[in-house]
Amino acid sequence: MPFFNQHRVLYPWPSLLRRTGFRYRYKPREMFWFRQLNQVGFKRGMKILDVGCGRGEFLDRLISQYGVKGWGVDLSDRSIEEAKKKTIHQACFQVSDVTNLPFNDGEFNAVVCFDVLEHVADQQKAVLEMVRVTKPKGKVIVYTISARQKWTPNWWLEKIGLDMYSPFDHRKERLIEPGWLKKEFKRAGLRRTKIGFCNSFWTLWVDEVIMVGVAVWGRIGGWRNESTGRLVLAFLTIINRLFEPVLRLAEWPWRVVGLSNGFLIIGTKR
Repeated sequence: MPFFNQHRVLYPWPSLLRRTGFRYRYKPREMFWFRQLNQVGFKRGMKILDVGCGRGEFLDRLISQYGVKGWGVDLSDRSIEEAKKKTIHQACFQVSDVTNLPFNDGEFNAVVCFDVLEHVADQQKAVLEMVRVTKPKGKVIVYTISARQKWTPNWWLEKIGLDMYSPFDHRKERLIEPGWLKKEFKRAGLRRTKIGFCNSFWTLWVDEVIMVGVAVWGRIGGWRNESTGRLVLAFLTIINRLFEPVLRLAEWPWRVVGLSNGFLIIGTKR
């Protein structure tokens, strides 16, 4: 049974986030994602495939933000069942493995794959499949966990004996070298490849603190009240807008040598 049948990706006030797109960017990683997504050039009516869509929150947010048409696939049958029930748009969902996508060649204007590739055994085949179903001049956007984590908080926590990988189904041998993935993008037929590094040090600490806080809030029933959710998410968004640029500036020694917890790569199909 897939790992994510039992362990769901944490989205606070998910129905609110589905409706509001990326209006609420409640942690530094979301600030980074939004900047990168805005550079893709999404247009209303574009066909977008979300690979590893889970319960469809991220796909709903893309549709709400950019007016695109959405398709989602995931290996977890339980996640797909919930995605079909909870989506607020006319998105299409089905169970599928990223290494064998059930779509024709060149079917989508863009393929997004966030927090998925580090769980895949045959990453090379996964890249080839995502590129195959993308139209010429279409985009492939992947965010994944980096193998180049030296000196980041997770690296330090591992040094003192904490397991930062297996609780999230992250196997160290599957963490991805940014340079390797860039070469695979090029080999698969993508050009103008661009890499951005995320959560090198300070922003990762803030991300983790926020997520622990919202998890605790959810356990005591705080997610049920969307009015409170709007206030909390708006407050966090304002704080991130004010301080995330300062935190990123403080991280430049890590980013300049490509060290980070995660990275996002965008390529354009020839």
